[in-house]
Amino acid sequence: MIDHALRYGGAVTLTIAEGAALSDVLDFRFYAQGVVHMPDAWTAASIGFKVSPTPTGTFLPLYDAAGTLVEVTPAVDKAYLLPAGVAGAGYVKLWSQTEGSDVVQVAAASLALFVKS
Repeated sequence: MIDHALRYGGAVTLTIAEGAALSDVLDFRFYAQGVVHMPDAWTAASIGFKVSPTPTGTFLPLYDAAGTLVEVTPAVDKAYLLPAGVAGAGYVKLWSQTEGSDVVQVAAASLALFVKS
């Protein structure tokens, strides 16, 4: 789990391992917003968010109030604001997915984030 001593914000890196679709855990309890920077190596997929109230709990896909999957459809070498709904999550994993199904990354993907309280 990525645990942060930075209470006001800072840079973190989440990794989705080769052959996996989920990143390590981000403790998002102290943050309200963030930006994800897309790496050069990215198997085409959207980024969804799996969330849990505890760092070791069951991580479920994040949906908005209308029942729509919260996601970002990224391109490499660009930066994207995290959707507003992520701010309410305690613990977050970035999820490589398309239409709610896992898309495994062919190579390890390190996604740099800047988070802010």
